[in-house]
Amino acid sequence: MNDDDLRGSGEDRREPAYDDDPVARFFGAHRSSVRPETAGDLDWARITRAARRRRPHRFLAGAVAAAAVAVVAGFGVWTVQAPQSNGPAVAASSVSSTSVRSGTQAGGARQPQHDSGTPVTPGAQSQAQPRVVVPDSFVTWSLSNAGNNVVYDLGSSSCGAFTCPVLLRSADNGASWSGVHTFDGSLYSSPVQPGGKHIQPDDQLRDVRFVTPTTGYVFGGDLWVTHDSGASFSRVAHPGRTVLDVEAWHGDLLVLTADKCASSTCAGSVSLTRMSTSADTVPQAASSTADLTAPIVSGQIVVRNGMAYLSLTSASDGAPLPPLRLVNTSLEPMYAPGACAGTSLQAITPSTTLNHQLFALCTPMTGASRTSYTLVHSTDDGVTWTKVSSGALQLPTGSRPDLASVDADHVAASAGPTTTTGAAAVVGAGSLVVSTDGGKTFVAKDGPLGLPASGIDWLASPGGSQYYAITLSSSGYWWSNDSGLTWRLVDPIR
Repeated sequence: MNDDDLRGSGEDRREPAYDDDPVARFFGAHRSSVRPETAGDLDWARITRAARRRRPHRFLAGAVAAAAVAVVAGFGVWTVQAPQSNGPAVAASSVSSTSVRSGTQAGGARQPQHDSGTPVTPGAQSQAQPRVVVPDSFVTWSLSNAGNNVVYDLGSSSCGAFTCPVLLRSADNGASWSGVHTFDGSLYSSPVQPGGKHIQPDDQLRDVRFVTPTTGYVFGGDLWVTHDSGASFSRVAHPGRTVLDVEAWHGDLLVLTADKCASSTCAGSVSLTRMSTSADTVPQAASSTADLTAPIVSGQIVVRNGMAYLSLTSASDGAPLPPLRLVNTSLEPMYAPGACAGTSLQAITPSTTLNHQLFALCTPMTGASRTSYTLVHSTDDGVTWTKVSSGALQLPTGSRPDLASVDADHVAASAGPTTTTGAAAVVGAGSLVVSTDGGKTFVAKDGPLGLPASGIDWLASPGGSQYYAITLSSSGYWWSNDSGLTWRLVDPIR
């Protein structure tokens, strides 16, 4: 929050001692820019979080003090109202959710606000919200690098008895953060657990993907879009009952959906749709559909150089199903090379700085504590593959492998939790390894970093020499800006 966020737009109202009393002068200058709201857990977290910050700006400290006084005196919270964005309107946002309660804006205007735990309706709109400090209960779920040093972090925070998805924004590559939107209409009543199934109910949100610093999407079972840097969101109509994944490439958005989904599995078909990021609906006619050969618990899109690849995970044993590749308008099976000994390709990942190049794993060889993999490499968009190594990459047995690559030489691999029993997931040592020779050898990195025993739930490269790793066990995430040689913890709360 900066000084502009704290400036009122109305005419100053002078108090009796205005000319002589700096405190009265402050309240008089800012009275017209505040609005009352009902106090809740997030509000108290914002106040106490801001109060603990070192060297607060004198205007910010005054605003926090004013909010605390208002809470004590009137059992309500007074928050400074930030200017609303003038982002382009979305057609789907013209109908507001019917499951809302009215809130009073400054000046007496009414705006809808979702009740915590109340499902939203198709065509719903989540109204613009002022930016706030990061709540102390925040836990990172998903990251998206939007370019120009803008990073978005979707996670969770306590909303009374519920756990609400909260979107954070950083304009300086993670050095500082602010909360831009709280989805208190989501039905989340408990946090996403490490190793949890990725197929979400229709009214829940888990992941974030931004295609520009201002336009982005959050999704779980449903899909929402923003065009004003996360201040407001509108629901996007889409084919298929449940959204599984969303990825972007040079202005195009790819949306993976599935039918016949229930109890965190899907058993019908999957559809991949390519659309413009300026569209407000996912076009049914543009979808490429394939019937599932077995029920799945997750589906992910990998996109590079305009090519799209689908990785699917079986619901019966958690094993990878044969991946699919989008060829023209058809989803076709991808075949593994002979080095994979009849096993399916899994953990497909592109080299983010090189077109046409992919890495993938196959042939898991399970031991008592470690599972070894064959690493294969393609330079022609997955048409042909060559073996890089067998047994060099080893991860804890019972974990879910993941890959990320910044170029042909630098490859990172991680081990993620697979348990969904509600108990604490334990992966153990060796959950993050890095190669600097194209995958011929790997070096463990998690020991010196002090990563939690739950392992890495998500590993990716946003481009350049960067890697992100999320553990789902804390507010922060792990970041490398030197191709995985060194890592540091980025904590939005600090």
